[in-house]
Parts: sequence; structure tokens; C-alpha cells
Amino acid sequence: MAPPKKLKSEVWLHFRKDPLDDSIGICTHCGARTSRGKDKRKYTTTNFHKHLERCLANPVAAAGGSRTGDKVHSSLRDEILHCVTNMLTDMKWKPNTGSLLSSSSQQRSTASDSITKHNYYKVSQEEVNSALMTFIVQGIHPVSLVEDPAFKNLVKTLNSDIDVMSQHELVHYIKELELDQKEKIKARIQQQQYICSSIDIWSTSHHGFLSIAAHWIDGVTLERHGAALGCCRVMGSHTYGEVAERFEEINSEFEILDAKVVSTVSDNYSNFAKTLREFGVKLNPNNLEENKVYFNSTSTGTLGVDEDLIFAPAFEKCELFEENTQSNYHLILPNHVSCASNLLSLVASIDAKDALKNEKFATLTHVVMEKCSALWNRTSHKKSADLIQQIIGCSLSSPSPKHWNSLFNSISTLLKHKLKLNSLMTSLQLPVFLSHEFEYLEEFKTTLAPIAKAIDHLQGSKGSYYGELIPTLLTAERQLEQTQAMTFNYCTPLLSAVILGFKNRFGKYLNLDPHINEAVLATVTHPYFKLRWIRMKESWDVQDTTYAVQETFMRTARGFKMNVDENASPPSCAHDDYFSFDKTPSGNSTSETQEMMVLTYLQDPDTNLKSLHNHPLIRAMFIKFNTTIPSSTPVERLFSFHELSYSSTGEKYLDNIFETMVLIKANT
Repeated sequence: MAPPKKLKSEVWLHFRKDPLDDSIGICTHCGARTSRGKDKRKYTTTNFHKHLERCLANPVAAAGGSRTGDKVHSSLRDEILHCVTNMLTDMKWKPNTGSLLSSSSQQRSTASDSITKHNYYKVSQEEVNSALMTFIVQGIHPVSLVEDPAFKNLVKTLNSDIDVMSQHELVHYIKELELDQKEKIKARIQQQQYICSSIDIWSTSHHGFLSIAAHWIDGVTLERHGAALGCCRVMGSHTYGEVAERFEEINSEFEILDAKVVSTVSDNYSNFAKTLREFGVKLNPNNLEENKVYFNSTSTGTLGVDEDLIFAPAFEKCELFEENTQSNYHLILPNHVSCASNLLSLVASIDAKDALKNEKFATLTHVVMEKCSALWNRTSHKKSADLIQQIIGCSLSSPSPKHWNSLFNSISTLLKHKLKLNSLMTSLQLPVFLSHEFEYLEEFKTTLAPIAKAIDHLQGSKGSYYGELIPTLLTAERQLEQTQAMTFNYCTPLLSAVILGFKNRFGKYLNLDPHINEAVLATVTHPYFKLRWIRMKESWDVQDTTYAVQETFMRTARGFKMNVDENASPPSCAHDDYFSFDKTPSGNSTSETQEMMVLTYLQDPDTNLKSLHNHPLIRAMFIKFNTTIPSSTPVERLFSFHELSYSSTGEKYLDNIFETMVLIKANT
């Protein structure tokens, strides 16, 4: 009997014969069965090479994808296939060079070339554990996912030698990562001289959370940085005592001294749902993701869009609130600063409601807003959304009860497509807009544009400084006054209400009240503004105001203490020791030097932030007074993924592990 024919092709390093069918080869990587041909005399390995190319690029796809009977939700499966395949498969084959062979960054060679040019080895168990933890945390997936048989089967398909860690092991690794991350944040905070704290309350589904973050300015780059410090569950309405107690715990945990915290920034009120309804905006709650972000006062923590966000009035004061008898210390919240973006939103919503007292304005407002609402509500229906896309060439966004400027932006989008809007309304079988209703919307947009632009400016930059607040408010005031000079047919009551609310809420800033001297100093120490912003308000006497501001600047500079490295003396001259002069008898030499530094800075024409490195005293003052954030938007950015707190299958998290994953993701 003749010996079996020797398999010469190197492709057989990745295939084995089917013992029951000589015409079939079985891939040793994914288990796929591949035909060699029907005629035994013409067996070929062409199909093997083609399969191997697919298999090396994506073992899951080559194996035929997911199996039937998997318990993982289909939408979650797509994300798992995408993320895990990228993390594990890209690391599964490593060339001798030691670099990862990424399918997204390098073009795969043919199977035969790969076999001859590289020696591959499988990824280690530690690398898989790290990749799985990253996948769970970054996607904020339920930790129980690793116990799901379908998920285990998926990982085994990628690499049969790998064991999937248990849920208990995963939680342990996540906790270790949290501790390591906290130590790094603590070290960074200890290096900072000034910290601004921010407090925000947000929620998803039926859970509410209190989040606390820290913000600072790097002393070298002068860039703003931040870190999420805490995220804890709150039940029902939140009071000053609860907020202050948690704030104290966070400061103690991260060893933040009270003297280091220059301010605490928070919103006062965030629910604009009621105001939208009073203006006639009637949105379908089922269409809004934002309807999950407001607290009611029940003890169960159930949420609803009809309930107000509550801050105790005592939060407005920097006073002792209560005494903790167990640890014998007082709970104090540092100097509270209201979020300017939030106050501007209140001007355009709460204060603007006074315009509805005018019957003519109120009637027209309700009629127009009901038509807009009917159109916005149609955007959630697939057929209507397709029709909207077809007619106007883009989708329409709906107002959010959390952000007032979303109403302004939604109306602006409608007016942008005004010529096609009635054709769209007719196609959707909705009542069309009349000419005077379009005129009303144009006046509405013009009236509120200064407020919307100010909000966008304060929220638009991750590195916004406190010194930008006063110039932003002065710009908005001037634009409102210019709008007041226009002739309106319908929105005059709205404009009057907005101007009155704006002046009431920002009167201290617009009149340079001594209580806001820190904001003034933040502006003056900003090289772009210095003193030239004073000319922005015509009612001010420029000479008197400049003198008053400069005197405040000088007085603060004279009493300002810098670190030793910030006040370093220039290198001495070679003959300093040779000449002997009497020392200046005056004891005011230091203050006179600092006054000279202020004058030198004010005369410097350079408006770039980097110019502060030429003025060490002003740079130190800039860092202190600009550490405060003018808007709480950076906090929202840190926790911008809160909608992921529930899995697609509806599985709830344990609060502690969810809070841990939120902090890790926010600080990654």
C-alpha cells in the first residue's frame, strides 16, 4: 500500500484534514470547514488561502459570526463584536517586530505572505483581562456580562486558550484601577495652589447622582484641567446638608485644604420643562432623552420632568450650616458662584415668562409654538423623519427641557429652512405657518440671540476663564440695547422682560459691585482684556472707572503673596559684591516693586496668554482669580455619558460599581 501523500503547502500549518471527509480542511484557528474541491485528482488549497486571509483579519466573521441561541441583546452584540474584536483580534497576531498588527492601521498581507514573513503567537491572559476590563468600563456595560454564556463563547471563538474572568474578579480589577486613578489625581491636586470645585446633579432612568469635580489651571501652560472626584447616589430632593456633607468627605479623601478651594460652582435650577409648556411648547415625553434628568421629592428616588431641581437657599451663603457631632467639625461650602450659563438660561426662560402677561403676545406665542411642537414631535417617527430629511435635506432637533438654548437652536433651524417649511408641514398633514407667524419667529430669534450667543461663548470652550465673564455680559448687554432700538410688531413684551431679568440677575457685574472684585481681577489679569473692556459700556465714565479698577488691581497686587519660585530674583551681576550702596530705608520697597510690575504689565501690548510668563506676579494672580469656572459645562462634559447607566437589556447596576465605573471613565 502506497504511503499517504505528503502535504507540502505551508498553508497546512493552519489546517488539518477532516478525518471523515478527505475533501474538507478544518481551520485550526476558527474551526471553519473549507472545501479542497470535488475531484480528488484536482484537490487545491486556493480556498484555504482565501479563508486564511479572512480568518487572520477577523476570526469571528470567518467562523460564520454569532451562533443561534445567544442570550446577549442584539444591539449590545454588535458593540461587543466591534469592540472586543478590535481589542482582542488586533492583539492576537503579533509579528516579530513586537508592534501590534492593527487591521485599521495596516493593510493585511495575503495569507501566504503572512505565513512566510512572520511568526505569530497568541495574546496573554493578562492582556485579555485588561482589554475586557477596558471594554466593560469604557462602555459602562453590566459587569455580569462576563458571566453570560454567549459572551464567553465569543471570547473563546477569538482565542480558545483564553479564560474569561468571573464577575467577582472583574469587580476586583475595577476597584484596583479606581484606587490607582485616585492616587494619581490626588498627586496632581497636591501640586496645585488653587482649586475650583463644582457640584452637579444628574440622573438616568430612575436614579439620581451627585457629582463633584475639581478644576485648576496649570502653572506652566496656563491651560485648564479638571478631574471627577466623586459620584454618589442621591435619593429624592437634595438639601444643603447632604451636599455639604458629601463635599466635605470628598475634600477629606483627596486631602484638599479649604484654603486651596477658591470657589464652588453649581447650577441653581435646571428644569425648563414647565417654562417650555407655559410658552406653548408641548413635546411628547417619549421623544425626549432629557426627560430623565430631574428629581421629584419622593423618597424612592423616582424621577419626573414635572419636578423642580431644588437647592436650599442656604447654599447661597458661605456660612456654617450644621455641626457634625461625631467628628466635631463644621460643614462649610466655600464661596459659592452661580453658573453664569445657567443664569442666562433663566433670563431667557423664567424671566421671559413675564411677557406672557401681555394677552396678544401670549396668544400668538401659544399658536406658533404649538405648530412648532407638532413638527418637532414628528421627528421621532421614522416615516416622518425620512420625509423631513428628503424635503429640507437635514434632520430637525427638538428642544430639551434641560437646556434653554436648545429651544433657540431648534427655532433657528426652522427659520433656516423657512422657504421649505410649509411644504414640509403640508406633506406631514400639519397646519402651515402664516406670514405673521414667521415674522414672530424671526423677532423671537432676534430678541434672544444676545443671550444665546453669550451662553454659547461661555460653554463653547473647554478652557474658558473666569475673566471672560464680565466682557461677555457687557457684550450681551450692548447687543440687547441695540435690539431695543429696533421696531418689533410682536416681541416687544418679550424684549422688555428679558432686559429686565438680565439686569436683575447680573446687576452686580454690570455695575462693578465690590462683591464681584474677584471677577474684575480675573478680567484685568487676562492679557487679552486688561483694562480695555471698560470702554464697552457707554454709561461708565471711562477715566473714573479705569482709575477705580486700576486702584483695586494695585491694592490686591501689593498684598499678594507668591511662591518662592514665582518670585525668584534675577541672576546677580559679577560686580554686585564690589560696589556698596546704602539700602533703601523705606519699608515699602516690595509693594513699590509690585506696583511697578502691574504698570509694566498694563503697558505690555502683547495680548497672548504666554506673555504672562514675562510677568510672574500677574501670572500668579491670573491663576488664582481665573481658576473659577464661569460655566458648569466642564462638569457636564465629564459626565456626558450618563445615558449609558442602564444596559440595553434593562439590567440595573449596583450603585457602588456604577459610581466607580463613571469616575474611571470620566477621568480616562
